[in-house]
Amino acid sequence: KVKCYNCKKEGHFAKECKKVKVKDYEYYKTKMLLTKKDKDEQVLLAEDQAWMESSSDSDLPINANMVFMAQIEKVLSDSESSSSSADDKISEVSYYLSESKSDLSMRLQNIMIILLLMVCL
Repeated sequence: KVKCYNCKKEGHFAKECKKVKVKDYEYYKTKMLLTKKDKDEQVLLAEDQAWMESSSDSDLPINANMVFMAQIEKVLSDSESSSSSADDKISEVSYYLSESKSDLSMRLQNIMIILLLMVCL
């Protein structure tokens, strides 16, 4: 036989029950968890919005990496339009690299870019 989980009587389902739905511990626990989840999602959305506003490229100060990458892009675009040799391209890139030799991580990045250019050429 079927048993109603609302009124605990046999003969019908909870959907068909005429009594007002019993709001037990599980009901309130589920409702509380759903409310907390919605609140947490709203907090995350607000944090995402704040992060997006704070990480705008226009607000960033121009640093050596940005200048270096712009120079590399210029060299690459210029080299695509001209028919210079691989040695000319590497020496031109090396000229721009010589300005930023003080920082070890920058030097490693520069070496990797030169190697990448050599592979692509």
